[in-house]
Amino acid sequence: MQRFTASILYDEDHMRKLSACISATFQMGLKAIYLVICVGLLVAGATIGLDSPAGIVCIGFGCFLLPSVNVGEKSRCDREIRRMNGKWIRVNYQFNSENFVGIHESERNEFTYESIIRLVDSEGFFYLFPNPGQAYMIDKSTLNPQREEDFKKFIQKQVGLEWTRPASLFSLNIRQMKFNRMNTRK
Repeated sequence: MQRFTASILYDEDHMRKLSACISATFQMGLKAIYLVICVGLLVAGATIGLDSPAGIVCIGFGCFLLPSVNVGEKSRCDREIRRMNGKWIRVNYQFNSENFVGIHESERNEFTYESIIRLVDSEGFFYLFPNPGQAYMIDKSTLNPQREEDFKKFIQKQVGLEWTRPASLFSLNIRQMKFNRMNTRK
């Protein structure tokens, strides 16, 4: 029995949001380390002083590397968008008690809830992750029936995990990292 339906148009804007969510969900530790290295270089350069070549090199590398924290995410997303060549994909989802189905044109794919390793609730979208590099993106505005809380409870029960939020470098804390780890299937 079909419980909920939803859809998503994978256009350029949604592809960028998907990429950012994947990065914020599974690559935040790496980003944090990268940021600490950049800040460490800046502090080392300031401590050594600008009158020393070593200080100038440290500050130069720190300033050069700092803005590139998200470069990998952005370049992967740009590659995918170029590959799609303006042919955006609409996927319609059907959620029932046994599994969920993704339908694109004449292609129909069934997915088990057991295959989902993490659930993410973000502004405007739900993400169901089958692995750390991929997610099924669901536009909340297309949910039918339009009962977000019921949908969340239903999916949470089927998957057996709690919903998490995308992480942010500025709100990263140990409690949230532990909660996210507990709610990620291995």
